[in-house]
Amino acid sequence: MNTLVLWSETSFPIVSQYFDQAGWRREPDPDAPPPILPGEPDGAIWRLSGSDVRAIYTFHPAMRLRLLTFDGTAALQQREDAAQQLPHLTIYDLRPLLDAPDVESKLLGMYAASALEAVTLIESIHALTTSADTLIAQTAQQTVGKLLTSAARTGIHLLKEFSPTTNINTSVFPFIADAQSRRQILRWMMRNHPRLNEHIDAVLRAALVDPDWELRVTAMLGAARWQARGVRTLIERLVLPESSRDGVDSTDQRVLKALRQAALDLLDGAQPPPPSDVPLVTREAMQAHIMRCAAGLPVPYHERVFLLVHALTQPFDPSSLRPASLPSGLTFVEEDNSYWLDDLEMLWIPPIPHWLGDELHRAPIENPIRSVTPSTGFFIAQNLASEDAPRLLSWSDAQQWCAEVARHYGVPIRLPTADEWEMAARGSDGRRFPWGNAFDPEFESALSPWGGAQMVGVAPQWVSASDGSPQVCGGIKQWRCSVRIPADDTTTGAVRFVIAT
Repeated sequence: MNTLVLWSETSFPIVSQYFDQAGWRREPDPDAPPPILPGEPDGAIWRLSGSDVRAIYTFHPAMRLRLLTFDGTAALQQREDAAQQLPHLTIYDLRPLLDAPDVESKLLGMYAASALEAVTLIESIHALTTSADTLIAQTAQQTVGKLLTSAARTGIHLLKEFSPTTNINTSVFPFIADAQSRRQILRWMMRNHPRLNEHIDAVLRAALVDPDWELRVTAMLGAARWQARGVRTLIERLVLPESSRDGVDSTDQRVLKALRQAALDLLDGAQPPPPSDVPLVTREAMQAHIMRCAAGLPVPYHERVFLLVHALTQPFDPSSLRPASLPSGLTFVEEDNSYWLDDLEMLWIPPIPHWLGDELHRAPIENPIRSVTPSTGFFIAQNLASEDAPRLLSWSDAQQWCAEVARHYGVPIRLPTADEWEMAARGSDGRRFPWGNAFDPEFESALSPWGGAQMVGVAPQWVSASDGSPQVCGGIKQWRCSVRIPADDTTTGAVRFVIAT
């Protein structure tokens, strides 16, 4: 979080004086409207000389809310420097505002909580959704939705702390901003709340008619497991994806229809068959397998149906396991749980199980479905090695680049293995694409579950096979995380390095 919420008494002249003394330059804005309050512009931007860091100041006169947001390579450090000089609100200052009797303080507390992504205050803000004051109630609903979105995006296990009766229902669910977050919220509810209640039922009804097909199918499977018979009609009418543009092929379409029938059968009282190791070569054996997958029961065969259901029902669970020790040269920023090699952000992939592989016809390299746990965890670069565009190098040049960077930072650096790259791109839940299982037209800006940028659809990226031979993953037209392509003498790829441990 690179935002400061300044005290209302921290006027614009005080902020401007700080930046002037620290060597920042204010960018001119000739089109800015005249300020509502004299000497208090609604916005301003400063840039730190010789860097890409900006400070963006925003003032909301009605609330006396002043926000200062930093972006750029060293934004977090600049925020910390400003925090030492400019009086600002912390999360600990917000609870008294939320508990204050006057409307203005409550609103300021909620706006500040949203700006600071103060998810630990969500219960206090949620209590305000029932306020008799319409403005407070509506603002609380919107703030809870934003905080739930933040919690889902950052992997905070927020719903583990919610009681099963917490009123996360249709009054809040629409305010959860993006489809990925709505999916994660519902999957956490499926994991943590075994019994159906009126609030879960309300969320299911909203999710079953959501524009996102992946969320609709998650809700369908959740309804079957919760035995939410009241939504049976919605499941009968459920719109399933019917085009490869949605990220599903013809086999997936048949699987999803079979899963819907299994969900309806479970809601009608059908009992899942007992586990069996009979090969899935007959219609009866496959139907039994699909029924157990839909019900969330263990199955002996981990194949395409199992993996799809797993990815549609299991939340991404970022383990709290920290590395036993940090490689030399790596620093940890506790405030946002980030790791840095100088100004390069590194992602920590902990030693937890990851579902890898797929059953793809005409796959360039066979990559069977399996669960893999990295023995010690590893660090991988968040971004590709590039300036304005990914640098495409030969295999030998990519290895040489790693050697030069290793000498520069004094840290052992290498190219990732194919399994390591897939873990970083796919997360632990077995999703098909870094962003989920449905196609996302804005995939180029989507991050992987662990936070990796430009994992697919941008440039082929060098990896090594189990025998050390070169391969590439994540090509320009290749969005599935499981696909690995053999390299030859003409192949070029981008570099995303791993810190060797």
